Amino acid sequence: MAAPNGGCVEDGGVAPAEPAPDDDDALDMRFAALQAKVNVACRQFVLLNEQIRDLKRLCKRAERNNKSALRYSIRMKMSIMTGVKMMYDHYITANLAELQGVVALLEAKIAARRYSVAGRVQD
Repeated sequence: MAAPNGGCVEDGGVAPAEPAPDDDDALDMRFAALQAKVNVACRQFVLLNEQIRDLKRLCKRAERNNKSALRYSIRMKMSIMTGVKMMYDHYITANLAELQGVVALLEAKIAARRYSVAGRVQD
């Protein structure tokens, strides 16, 4: 069963919303939305990296001071944050792939316009 634009598909995922081939504004809006999502996710990814780095420092300090209970809780937080960071990495990668597809469509439309304009000028 094919899902309408943005609808859920049978396997529980969400079908990507493909704009109509002649809808330039929809492509531009999709490009801007994807770019904004990627930018926000990248900022979160960097923030998570910094927090994980700080937790590693705390863990080393707890290890030096022989604080095993504290070390356990810090390692648990690090593990959870690393998992969240990997989820962000997957999310960013998926959105970048979709962004590349939108860019390819936009470039194809621009090339088609140039070709059609060049053909009219020569006639």
